[in-house]
Amino acid sequence: MNRALERFCRGCAALGVTVLIGCALVTVADIIGRRTIGESLPGLIDLSQLLVMVSMFLCIPYAYVKRANVDVDIVHKRLPRGLRRFLDSLWSLLAAIFLLFIVWHAGKAALQVVEYGETSPTLAMPMVSYWLPILFGCLLSAVVCLFQIGQPADDAESSEPR
Repeated sequence: MNRALERFCRGCAALGVTVLIGCALVTVADIIGRRTIGESLPGLIDLSQLLVMVSMFLCIPYAYVKRANVDVDIVHKRLPRGLRRFLDSLWSLLAAIFLLFIVWHAGKAALQVVEYGETSPTLAMPMVSYWLPILFGCLLSAVVCLFQIGQPADDAESSEPR
């Protein structure tokens, strides 16, 4: 199951990078349009904000899979293996709890914008479109963290103090 989850997160990250490249291309097209014909793409701010959010929250779970989040290696690597494993599991548990807390509150906010029928200012896109990437990315990240509880980080064996 871990391999399937890692492949899924890697696919999400690849899609996120593709979305970000698309956002960059749309922005470049807008700049070229303004410079050459004096016209701007309507709703570019709405669209670029949404694309950047989608990109970011598609990539974050893969950072958790690779345990690429911030830690203090200089201290962590010097700890005994058992303590490192305990701390790795503790951080994964705390991260999962925090991410699920975000999902809970973002979910409440998403339901509220659906209830009120809120839309983006220029393109009139439903504002729930902005909340869905947050919910997906944080929920998938929490699942990754839950799978990592009890599993040592990849470098746990190689970072044994000498």
